[in-house]
Amino acid sequence: MHRLLNSSPLRTFTVMSLVLITLMVLGTGFVLSSFFRQAILDREALIIRDFVQAIASQEHVSKDPGDTTMLTKEGRLTRRFLMLTNLSEVIRIKVYNRQGEIAWSDEPSFIGTKVDNNLQFHAAIMGGTDVVFYSQEEYSDAGSNAVANPVVEFYVPFSIRPTAPGKPSYQGVLGLYRSAATLNEQIRRGMALQWLVAGLGGLLLYAALFGLFRAVYWRQCQAESQLSKLSTEHERIVQMEKLSAMGQMIGEIAHQINNPLVGVMNLAQLAQREAKDPERTCEILGQIHQAGSDCRTFVQRMLEFTKISHFERVPTDMCELVRETLFLFQQSTKYHPETMIQLPQDPIILSVDPTLIRHALFNLLNNAAQASEWNGVIAVRLMQGKNERGDGPGWSLVVEDQGSGLSKEALGKLFVPFFTTRSEGIGLGLSVVQHIMVQHAGQIIAENRPEGGARFTIWLPDTEPNAQ
Repeated sequence: MHRLLNSSPLRTFTVMSLVLITLMVLGTGFVLSSFFRQAILDREALIIRDFVQAIASQEHVSKDPGDTTMLTKEGRLTRRFLMLTNLSEVIRIKVYNRQGEIAWSDEPSFIGTKVDNNLQFHAAIMGGTDVVFYSQEEYSDAGSNAVANPVVEFYVPFSIRPTAPGKPSYQGVLGLYRSAATLNEQIRRGMALQWLVAGLGGLLLYAALFGLFRAVYWRQCQAESQLSKLSTEHERIVQMEKLSAMGQMIGEIAHQINNPLVGVMNLAQLAQREAKDPERTCEILGQIHQAGSDCRTFVQRMLEFTKISHFERVPTDMCELVRETLFLFQQSTKYHPETMIQLPQDPIILSVDPTLIRHALFNLLNNAAQASEWNGVIAVRLMQGKNERGDGPGWSLVVEDQGSGLSKEALGKLFVPFFTTRSEGIGLGLSVVQHIMVQHAGQIIAENRPEGGARFTIWLPDTEPNAQ
């Protein structure tokens, strides 16, 4: 666990997630706090508005026949709104007419005063409800006695029904000043609860994300560790396979060279014993020369095998390359088989190493000639087509013989170095062809023909704009 926490990805995730979640909680908290505060104020304003409208709508009839206060506007307002002073924390009450003058107040000195440019009054006279907060100093400056707490003023519209038929209704705005201590305490508690919930939600979110990330990261570390072990084991196995293949190759080379050398040593001993017989000695020396020639041929072929590592692409006319290689083959082979060639009429230009492709085709022609021996026809065709993997457009160079075909065992080992079905072969020709195809991003395919014989196809990608 300690090692995990000290790891760079987990530490980065912890810091980033804490920063993002903190920003989210702060943003959410401020938005919800503002919304909650406004919701509390709107609720209070709605309650006061309904209460004031209910008072304004009541009929007030004096039980005393001599009471004349209801005959004046000020008296009617007093009877209706004076009871509001009994509400808790009410500091001042002002009743404004539509012209913005204070028509009545529990403080008589304010009556007749007119308000100017009061946005809250104008909003209320249009039917709205507004709330204003005053600090202790601001309210004292407004002309009232100093108060111990901030003050909140509610502006609510009201309407009084006419006292007699035919008279208009009285409409105005009531300004109710209350101490904001209780209201602020409610808002403070609600906001504290909201911040607590937001903070706990952020912590739970962080804990869930951290747990999920830690589990994923731990599994990733385990997977990487296992993959590293597998890679190390794979490299070791590959190295062992290379060493095994190298040992097998060295053994085959040693075997191919050792057999003639043993014969040379035996023949040399025999020549020593037959030194008095010149004719016999010359015959033995000829056999020794032949054995040495076989060793030289083998070494030359091994040197040719190493030369295929040099690779250089050039634009090459494949039709001309096939004709030249077929002519060279016919001049150098002892079989002189009949050949049938089928090439496109237009030049086919591919980006290849002509020396390596000529060497590969020569090997295939030589194998076809040895398989057919003195009978049969070797067919050579160059045609457009895709390979088995579907790698895109390309060209197939096909060599077919009319020999005995390929056995199942031979099909599985054709491209293994030093595998051969002929006593005079060393088994490097087809492995060289396969290596050349790998260098050209091509492919070689060996298969039996339905009518008999073998078919070898080398496929090369179309790297030049040839006519379709």
